[in-house]
Amino acid sequence: MATVTQAQDKAGKYMKYNTKSKMNYILHYVHNPEKTDQELQGGTFLMNTSDPDKIYKEFMLTKGLWGKDQEGKRMCMHYIQSFKPGEVTPELAKQIADEFVKQKNFQGFQISYAVHTDKDHIHTHFVMNSVNAETGLKFHIKQDEIVMLMESSDKIVSEYGLSICGPIRNKNDSGNKKSDSRTKT
Repeated sequence: MATVTQAQDKAGKYMKYNTKSKMNYILHYVHNPEKTDQELQGGTFLMNTSDPDKIYKEFMLTKGLWGKDQEGKRMCMHYIQSFKPGEVTPELAKQIADEFVKQKNFQGFQISYAVHTDKDHIHTHFVMNSVNAETGLKFHIKQDEIVMLMESSDKIVSEYGLSICGPIRNKNDSGNKKSDSRTKT
C-alpha cells in the first residue's frame, strides 16, 4: 500500500526546516549511504547528484539569486512516499519517484530524492527547495494540494498494479474539504 505524507515529528506536527542547518541535516539524512545506494537517488533541475553538500549549495544559490536565503523562513519541504513491505523493489520505487517529481505542482522546483532500503518497508524521501528556480516564488501548499499530491501518487502507483490506501474521501459532512487518513486536518 503506497502513501505520500509530509514529514512529521514524533508528536505528529509537520517538520519545519526553517534554518540552513536543518535543511543541510535533512539532505545528509536523505542521501546517507547507509540508507540508500547511489543508483536509487535522483533529482530535478540539475539535482542529479547524490552529494548532499553540492545539493545544499545549489539550493542556496537559487535562494540567493532570488534574495530568499534568510533563515527563519521555510527553507525546504520534505515528503515521504512509503510502500507496504515486500510490495516493491528499490528499483521500482525509484522509477515511481522519477515519475512523481514530474507533476505540475513541482515545475521549476529543485527536488532531490532517494529511495531508502534500511527499513522493512521501502520508502522514498523527497526534499524540495522552497524557492522556485524559474520564478523565485516560494512553494505554498494547502491541504487540498496535499490531497492532490496523494492522488497523483495513487495514480502512478496504481498504473504499476500496486495497492493504494483507498479513495480519498470527504471527512466532513459539508463537503467543503477533501481529506483522508493520510492527511492532517
